[in-house]
Amino acid sequence: METECVRIDGDEAVYGGIITEVIERSGNAPRIDVNWRFYFKVIDTESSRSEIYDKISNNRVLASPRSISLCNIPVTDPFWSTQGYEEVRNRGYVEVSRDPN
Repeated sequence: METECVRIDGDEAVYGGIITEVIERSGNAPRIDVNWRFYFKVIDTESSRSEIYDKISNNRVLASPRSISLCNIPVTDPFWSTQGYEEVRNRGYVEVSRDPN
């Protein structure tokens, strides 16, 4: 994927990417291809307590190449949280950065 946008507001971020290569589809994967968009929101708790985890929104969006970009939806918009969140138990499993290097 190629990053389309990273929006950050405090400890919350929305990532949008454009798919540049599809290597393999398995299971019930949707029919996606190059140039489709993928968006998701993450929350970084920045806590060292073992019972606290980072979270990723259950509202992960795959959008066709013809759809409008979702990069302009604010990080705090209820759109991103309408389906709740899933805990990310392994730190570093989801890493969002303005500079991936």
